[in-house]
Amino acid sequence: MWVHFIVIAFEDNKDGFKNIKKQAIWLKYALKYISQQYEFRKISLIGHSNGGLIITYALEHNLTSHYLTVQKVMTIAAPYNLNDSSVRSETELLENLIANRKYIPNSIDMYSLAGTQSYSNDGLVPLYSVLAGRYIY
Repeated sequence: MWVHFIVIAFEDNKDGFKNIKKQAIWLKYALKYISQQYEFRKISLIGHSNGGLIITYALEHNLTSHYLTVQKVMTIAAPYNLNDSSVRSETELLENLIANRKYIPNSIDMYSLAGTQSYSNDGLVPLYSVLAGRYIY
């Protein structure tokens, strides 16, 4: 069995919910094109930081369809609650991802990685923000 890695990076990689939604649409188009070009129908996705948010939003908005099946997802330091480190507040992004989690196929194996320098953040992303992914997946 061959394993191939395809890296998708966005030139406009600004933070924020509005940009995450835009990039999720771009991801869907890119994956559709790539899957047709290289004739594969099953895929595993890895997303670092905002990449994890983009994958999650795309999954909730019909990334999996007749042309592509997502088998596994791994997010690395994905700030599901953006830069908010509070365990009592949810950003608009997190609220939206939690509200739409029912659209993520149950068949996907999901892994989320978090690291810390100070047991509260990894130098940029608050640990709670990464751990908030448990409310989505």
